[in-house]
Amino acid sequence: MLIASRASANRRSSLPGGCYRDCRSVARQLTIWRCRLGVGFGARELIRAHTGEGRERAKARGQSLGRPFKLTPHQRSAALCRRDRGETLTNIARSYNVHPSTISRLTA
Repeated sequence: MLIASRASANRRSSLPGGCYRDCRSVARQLTIWRCRLGVGFGARELIRAHTGEGRERAKARGQSLGRPFKLTPHQRSAALCRRDRGETLTNIARSYNVHPSTISRLTA
């Protein structure tokens, strides 16, 4: 308890091996934060690189990326024909169990 209270009172950060680093000055605090930010940026770049490699491998396998379609191509063409005949978006959407905006996006 004595070490913990002394460390918090003096604003020191603990290092492995029982050593303490003095963090009282603003310059030292900024240096510590810069080091932490550098590690964070490096990790972000590593994640971005791995994600890009995974996407490229998926494309090479022929896998489609993104959210799957709610309607099959046949259902889409049928919905467009029904829309051209004057049926309301709500009725068409209800028959396919989708939101009316899904049907409205087919024409766009």
